[in-house]
Amino acid sequence: MRLFIAIEVAGEAARILKEVQESLPPSVKKTKEFHITLKFLGETESWQDIDKSMRNLEFEKFSITINDIGAFPNQKFPRVIWAGISESKELLNLKRDVDSLIRNFKDDKPFHPHITLARTRRETRIDFETLRKILLKGSERSVLVNSVFLFKSTLTPEGPVYTKLAEHSAKDF
Repeated sequence: MRLFIAIEVAGEAARILKEVQESLPPSVKKTKEFHITLKFLGETESWQDIDKSMRNLEFEKFSITINDIGAFPNQKFPRVIWAGISESKELLNLKRDVDSLIRNFKDDKPFHPHITLARTRRETRIDFETLRKILLKGSERSVLVNSVFLFKSTLTPEGPVYTKLAEHSAKDF
């Protein structure tokens, strides 16, 4: 099974992201749910050992802010359209802590915290300035990070389907 560890994005922030998605061309494949991947684990036989290691995760709840719209590999030739996150020491510490608990899985890319909004396989013109304006007019772009989830990703022709396998909540210190 294909696994990853992530923060779920819901509530008002998700509503604003849906509004941004509505301004994307119909040719792009929009994501149905939003999350920030902390660690992609890939194909794995069992999730229980990962869950057991994650039980040692200790963090206090904190907030992050969605602050930009961009694309991988770049805005001229977008393949993944994403919402970016303001720099956050707490988020970087959480990522570091997850990495230290789950050592058997190496990340092959540098950590670039983002929320995938859509994917496209062909050259598509995207009006990034309009998307930014929609995002920034949203009054509540804050995401409360009070849980980290272990997700299973099932790839389908309609796009990936995410299933929560485990939740690890912030601690009150």
